[in-house]
Amino acid sequence: MKENKKKNGLLLVIDSLRYDTLCNTKFSDYLFPNLSKLKKHSVFTSCFSNGIATQLTLPSLFSLTYPLDYGGYENGIRERPRSFIECFKEQGYRTHLLSNCTEIATQYDDYHRGFDTIQTTQDFGNVIETKISRTIRPRFLKLSKSAQNMVNDSRRWLFPPPSAAVFSFNK
Repeated sequence: MKENKKKNGLLLVIDSLRYDTLCNTKFSDYLFPNLSKLKKHSVFTSCFSNGIATQLTLPSLFSLTYPLDYGGYENGIRERPRSFIECFKEQGYRTHLLSNCTEIATQYDDYHRGFDTIQTTQDFGNVIETKISRTIRPRFLKLSKSAQNMVNDSRRWLFPPPSAAVFSFNK
């Protein structure tokens, strides 16, 4: 008799990651090398959001309901039917939440329902912005010669060398 083995699943949710960031393969391979590898070796057809903000989208994502159902989005999934995570849990899956959004792991909104373990991490927004400004911008967004001269002139005006005299006239 064949043994019924359950497959593992991974739901990766990245808040505010726009489609155009990942559709440019050269850009995404450089900025998100691991995510690009995952994308190339996974099944992905399409993705839609039920809201334009995290607070609207999370209740829909977790409970498969519309944002304004069950008293609106202010209470997370507290008043909503069981989450899809709880369904996986009932089928014997181990569930783990790793999030950089500490609010999602609180008891108040009930997003913790169905998870065996929950870990929160720091927000990596600043780390990513630093990486972009130091690597991607200079490489992919080169300024024209005249624009670069304007930037350099502005820098010299805003940040003069210590020996330069700066005068300010007041009436």
